[in-house]
Amino acid sequence: LGAGLLGVMLVHQFWTALSSFRNSWLARYVFDRRYRCYPRATWDSAVYSAVWPAAWRSGVGSAMSFGLIQISGIFHAQSRDLASVNSYLLGLRLVQAISQFSQAPFYSKLPSLAKLYAAGDHATVVALAKRGMKFAYWSFVAPAAILAMSGALLLDTIGSAVPFPSTALWLILCSAILIERYGAMHLQLYSTTNHIVWHVANGVTGVLMVLFWIAFYPKFGATGLAVGMLAAYAAFFSWFGAVRAHRAFALPFPRYDLMTAGGPLLLFLLACAAAVALHGLR
Repeated sequence: LGAGLLGVMLVHQFWTALSSFRNSWLARYVFDRRYRCYPRATWDSAVYSAVWPAAWRSGVGSAMSFGLIQISGIFHAQSRDLASVNSYLLGLRLVQAISQFSQAPFYSKLPSLAKLYAAGDHATVVALAKRGMKFAYWSFVAPAAILAMSGALLLDTIGSAVPFPSTALWLILCSAILIERYGAMHLQLYSTTNHIVWHVANGVTGVLMVLFWIAFYPKFGATGLAVGMLAAYAAFFSWFGAVRAHRAFALPFPRYDLMTAGGPLLLFLLACAAAVALHGLR
């Protein structure tokens, strides 16, 4: 309290550092202190050769997706419309926080999916992935819908000086990330085959995103950035991973997707309609 932005960052980093020490302690003392018996790690060229081809592809994919979206905030921050800048950055941070929260139900299953795939139990892989995807969609849509209808009220209640994004901006941002989640989860499922194509998926999507931004930003500003994300994810990323996952695991289309995303999508559409009815598009 009263320490400003520097104080906020110091508090954040303090708990990050404390968490690191806690994790180190756990690693050393759980499982009857087995970790202490392991020999000190040395360079292993065989392990490096096996890991690096997948690692650099994933790294490029992250830079061309999450990295580009962060850059969009920096780019829009050069605008003289401070209210629009603050609103966009707030909306971007909120939707990314919801996205990260919603990843847990599916991403926590990835080790099990990889193990089951290696064992040849593809039927269980599909069943486990279906359950994880369904919970992930609900985990994204529910908070996104709540904020669509009450986000402005919540900020007013706490006396925030930063306005909640317009209904149009918020719904477009949420739609873009929802489509991204669809493509990403299918791509993660496909990655259990150990064929990594993240660099292609995110590389092409990143190029498309920049092109759409160039086209839409001059006329629509922050909303144009959100539209660019939505267009890029819909034009390539969404189906690129989904097609591969459906082929690799013989997933029935569209039945599989309706069983996982149908209910959450219906709720999201109803929330969109309710938010527009309550607040309009501005």
